Amino acid sequence: MSTPVRNIVVGVAPAAGEHPALDAALQLAAAVGATLHVVRAYEPFTALGAPLTPEYAAALVQASSPEAMRALLEEDVRARTDYAPLELCAAAGSAEAVLADYAERVRAELLVVGARRHGPVGRALLGGTAKALIREAEVPVLVVHEPFRHPLRRVLLSTDLSDLSALVHERALDLVEQLFPGAEPQVASVLVIGAAPALPAPLQGDVLGVADQELTRWLRSRRPRPYRLVGRVRKGEARGRIVAEARESRTDLLVLGTHARRGVRRLLAGSVAAGVVAAAQCNVLVIPALRPLRHPSDRPVRARRAPEPAAG
Repeated sequence: MSTPVRNIVVGVAPAAGEHPALDAALQLAAAVGATLHVVRAYEPFTALGAPLTPEYAAALVQASSPEAMRALLEEDVRARTDYAPLELCAAAGSAEAVLADYAERVRAELLVVGARRHGPVGRALLGGTAKALIREAEVPVLVVHEPFRHPLRRVLLSTDLSDLSALVHERALDLVEQLFPGAEPQVASVLVIGAAPALPAPLQGDVLGVADQELTRWLRSRRPRPYRLVGRVRKGEARGRIVAEARESRTDLLVLGTHARRGVRRLLAGSVAAGVVAAAQCNVLVIPALRPLRHPSDRPVRARRAPEPAAG
């Protein structure tokens, strides 16, 4: 049985204008009745090297205090929504550290961030916060590129047929079913295999045929769902082929997994995921393939202290 979604954390930047991540998080929280935690990270003001009077410097420091920053955040959020239950937090520090620690403290089931792609150059990049969270967060991360369509129509998962991939598959569909109640999307799972240039063309076809059989067997061994799971085998480089498949199938939500490893191997897996998320045109849900926890209290706690959630 899947864990109910009770807490959703969304990171918002202090920039004015549209907040696609906040809008998506509001929609999802309302769908499940979850508490929405809106978190803004900021860099505290310091007067080092600045030719300011002590009085002016003190005023600037006060203006960048947690209380002042939270008041600005509340003004910004309340102008957009009256949703409840709502928690607000403004904390000094890097966005990825503040968001990851806060999500861990409130035991969030989902962390929502924006891709922050603007202009022709920005569309080829992924925001540093999203990239860091994809690699390090221990909760699912939803990277928002565009508003969600109503209803959710097409979901695309990727797999490598491993046990960790199976764990990602189950967790992802459990989460999607909760966040989009009543939706009956078309769900496909894509297996990308690399080319084998040394093999003759007939054997290349045999490889694709065997891969298709293995994917069909793998999908049949998954937990039954109230909808049909379709398998697709594609050949090529994983990052580019997954992005192309999502685009060609007009996917609404692309699901990726990261390996439950630390160090270099985890970093490499995170790099592939970050590359797909950056190039994708649809919203992307990244699931960390962590081993199941026996109890919520078993969740590992980071050494650094997370900001306390403030009442909204």
